[in-house]
Amino acid sequence: MPQRAGGWCAGGFDTPVRARLYLRPRRADGQGEEAMADQLDPALRARLERGEIVTERSTNERGLRGAIGRALIAAPPDRVFEVIADFEHYDRFMPYTVLAVVERRQGDELWFRTALDFRLKRVSYTLHVRLDPQRRGLDWTLAGGDLRANEGGWRLEPWGSDESFVTYTAYVDPGFPLPGFMVAKLTESSLPEVIRAVRRRVGDRKYPG
Repeated sequence: MPQRAGGWCAGGFDTPVRARLYLRPRRADGQGEEAMADQLDPALRARLERGEIVTERSTNERGLRGAIGRALIAAPPDRVFEVIADFEHYDRFMPYTVLAVVERRQGDELWFRTALDFRLKRVSYTLHVRLDPQRRGLDWTLAGGDLRANEGGWRLEPWGSDESFVTYTAYVDPGFPLPGFMVAKLTESSLPEVIRAVRRRVGDRKYPG
């Protein structure tokens, strides 16, 4: 069986490759990092400020199909980070999640075993998660389970005085016959549910939950 980043190979679990999905690009002058929120066009900014969750289909650098979701959450980044990093309680607020177990922690890394129940099918897998509290982001790769690949991440940036601009990415290969465009469509349709769940968890009363 061929080796896959962050998944199962003939010799066991290989070393997950860090997707670096939430890391910000360097500024042109080389000083610090450019915030994505500063690069938004006025039309997108207006949609976000109306409370919309803006999604688009995407393909990552490894060729996995998925989607990107962007939205505002009426809570500061530190508070939002507390929620998205609370893996032990994902079964209490994340959609479809019926199992949430942190099997191991090592510094800012953890191994998270979860199960999602989609009524017609239940999927179980383990993610290798890397937390970056300083940048208020995290990313993950697959460490085993029913899927062939699962990569994604969160990036949080300040918006105004007490809100957050969030970028959520998810790329999935289910490991069974399904056209790539269908995988991207299903992934894109699930992103708003996840972001709304985070809004509700932080107590966001400004934007729809």
